Amino acid sequence: MKKNSIFLIFMHFILLSFAQKPAEWGLRIGFSTAEDKIGFGASYYPAESKWFHHAEVYPIQNRGSDITLNPRNFGFLVRSNYKINRTERKLNYTAGAELYYSWYKRIIAGTPNDVPTLSQGTHLMATAGLNYRIGKRINLDIALPVAGVLSDQNDGDTHISPAFIGFYGFFLPKAGVQVSLF
Repeated sequence: MKKNSIFLIFMHFILLSFAQKPAEWGLRIGFSTAEDKIGFGASYYPAESKWFHHAEVYPIQNRGSDITLNPRNFGFLVRSNYKINRTERKLNYTAGAELYYSWYKRIIAGTPNDVPTLSQGTHLMATAGLNYRIGKRINLDIALPVAGVLSDQNDGDTHISPAFIGFYGFFLPKAGVQVSLF
């Protein structure tokens, strides 16, 4: 039964990738080199439009180490993209903007009274990237933040700074795969 179910699910995705009409809404799995690593969300690719959009949530993931206790983190990403070249091409160059937020709380071992520390970060960035379409329903993408503003808060101490590629060592690409379902 299990083998048949896996086979049916696999065949379903194969058939979807070669369907006649491309779907607009899909599920997305994202990877961030920033704080939260793996995210899940939705993607919207309007038919024959140069615009497409992503929304992701990075659920709580344990990023603990030997010196941290009870680590918890959460994040989200919202991005709008524009295809620079023709929409019917499989490989598109993209430009857009993204808002990324992350929240990280942990207790550092040896802290008096086990007082937790809290770090938050907000990135509002212009991005450049690539989008590659496989079939009609599967898209792979990578987005590289180019310039924008970073706001980091560590235990109430806030730092706001401009960010540019290579400046302040800032290099946080994000990638993803989306499968259009409907």
